[in-house]
Amino acid sequence: YAEALEARGIPFDMTGGSRLGQTDEVKALVDFLETIYMPDDPLPLLAYLRGDWVGLGDDDLYAFKTAGGAFDWTIPLPDGLDVALQNTLDVAFGRIRHAAKVLNTLMPAAAIERCLDALGLMAFVRALPMGATRSGNLLRVLALVRQWQSEGMHWGQVVTELRAMIDDSDYKVEQMTLASGQTNVVRLMNLHQSKGLQGKVVFLADPYDTSSTRFGPEFHVSRAEGEPFLALPVSKPKGPFAREIIAEPIGWAEDEAEEARFLKGEELRLLYVAATRAENLLVVSMYEGQTDRGPWAPLYPFLEGVPELAAYPSAEQIEFKNLTVDLEQLKVDRDVFWETVKKPSYEVTTVTTDRADTFVAQSGTRLGAAFGTVVHKLFDDAIHKRLSEDATAYIRHLLVEAGGAEDFVADAVKALDDFRASDIWRALETATAVYTEVPFAVSEGDQIIRGVIDLVYKEADGWCIVDYKTDAVKTDDEVTGLVGQVSDQIQVYAQYWEAFTGERVVVKGVWVTERVGFVGV
Repeated sequence: YAEALEARGIPFDMTGGSRLGQTDEVKALVDFLETIYMPDDPLPLLAYLRGDWVGLGDDDLYAFKTAGGAFDWTIPLPDGLDVALQNTLDVAFGRIRHAAKVLNTLMPAAAIERCLDALGLMAFVRALPMGATRSGNLLRVLALVRQWQSEGMHWGQVVTELRAMIDDSDYKVEQMTLASGQTNVVRLMNLHQSKGLQGKVVFLADPYDTSSTRFGPEFHVSRAEGEPFLALPVSKPKGPFAREIIAEPIGWAEDEAEEARFLKGEELRLLYVAATRAENLLVVSMYEGQTDRGPWAPLYPFLEGVPELAAYPSAEQIEFKNLTVDLEQLKVDRDVFWETVKKPSYEVTTVTTDRADTFVAQSGTRLGAAFGTVVHKLFDDAIHKRLSEDATAYIRHLLVEAGGAEDFVADAVKALDDFRASDIWRALETATAVYTEVPFAVSEGDQIIRGVIDLVYKEADGWCIVDYKTDAVKTDDEVTGLVGQVSDQIQVYAQYWEAFTGERVVVKGVWVTERVGFVGV
């Protein structure tokens, strides 16, 4: 039914198909993943090389082996291979190495999704017969992988679970199609899945007799009051559709009759469910000349006066014609497209002006960029009360981590003590709002302007903005030169802050650690 619907372009959803692990596309994916999970086992690699994704024949594999090749993707290919075979193996092994990298660096779901993309597996199976179901099956696998990932599984455990789904016939997982979850589609299901559902039109299809009355009960479960028990005869196959009883428990004839009555009642209950799903039209199918057998047989006596369904013209099957494709032109078009979309439509700039260390004579102690990073961190920790009484060891750790010299610990301690003794510090204790290291971004035309404000706090009459500088400026002229260079930056901070808050900035300037003082802008 699924093949007929897909051939005619009719969207459908399939519920209850529990053999996801038996589909070719899932087996091909697992073979590929196992080549990475078990690199010392040549069998998965051989299955991958002979499968649809590489397509090597026995002659190719023999030529590879006789040239000194090994079925191990972790070692280089041998010299002397035919050029075409060499290129094929380069691509095949390259996919494996790429997949190994993403599997060992990304979460399992993201990594396996990239593997599917690298193989082109989704697009490939979509073009095959039953492509909607095949593609849906791969989406179902990804959903399972996400579930297992949420349970803490490593990608190797995921591969093992997928292999178990293939090898264990009792491991039943439903298939799905690309139309799964949609409403305006034909839904294919068995009777057990139909309970609680409704449809405008319901077809009771496939009237083939699969009832228990054709084969007889295989076991009996006692459902009466008292001690429960299981009666199970021992049998062996006798042809493809029959079995021979070779041993049976005491009282099996009575148990078998009781189980047959139960199964008959269960079939009638399922038939009632099936026959009451239709809202507007119920179509019951039957084999010609068969009036007393099959799952819908109890309905047949009531259908004698019901006309047959009118014959409608069948929808035309979709025919896929071979198309001539200019692969080289497609590659050129693709490259042009990606070069176009890679060009940014905006430019990211920062408020901070690039400054040269020699913009003005600096007669103070040159402590380096790492020292400035540490001082910013110290001031931030101090304002938020994250420092202990003696922060010397912490400061030494920060300097080492930032790549600075431990000799500057005393300088950092002094910078912190000076800041705590300042008018700014006293103002912070009474401020109604205090923010540190505040990042912002503003879009203006084709530019995104970013910046970070070191300190901003609110007093009764407005906001105050402070920028920390650890430059080695000591004289008045040097301080004036530094402030002049950064004044535009601070003015921009104030401009944007007023735009963000709708409130005035009343004080703005620079705290110069070398001079131990605040200079307004």
